[in-house]
Amino acid sequence: MPSHDLLEYLSRPMYHGSGGVFRKPKMPAFFTDDIRAASWFSYEHGDGPPMIYEAMLDISNPLDARTKEGMFAFFEIASRAGVSIETSESSRSWTFYSKDISRYSPSDGYNPVDLMYIPKVRRALERDGYDGLVAWDALGNKEILAFLPVRSDQINVLNLIEAA
Repeated sequence: MPSHDLLEYLSRPMYHGSGGVFRKPKMPAFFTDDIRAASWFSYEHGDGPPMIYEAMLDISNPLDARTKEGMFAFFEIASRAGVSIETSESSRSWTFYSKDISRYSPSDGYNPVDLMYIPKVRRALERDGYDGLVAWDALGNKEILAFLPVRSDQINVLNLIEAA
């Protein structure tokens, strides 16, 4: 059962930045409650005009990967799905790498949230009873809270906003 604070977040509109206009964002769709972060992303990615999707997400049982334990549970699910994952730990931190991410994404494989680009990871989350992922995600030189549904039909677009 998701925590109360997580359910509170999921009861509010979320934002997805995109460089272009689509009926619905492509999967994986990264959403945040920070409209400024979505705006920044819309200018940095895509070929079209910078747009922000305001949407309600139908996520009721996400895997909460905001902690190391939650993130390592995510790694276990991805590993069982056949994804190559390398981690190393020290007393103060841990690192991650997956060569498989670059097959589905322009990312370099060092951001664990980018595992969601791999379709079999999203399917594995759903098989394990999760309908999304919540995690801290790198954006520029900071981290934002990211909400990722496993399927596009979980996204109810409310408004399409020109990025400021």
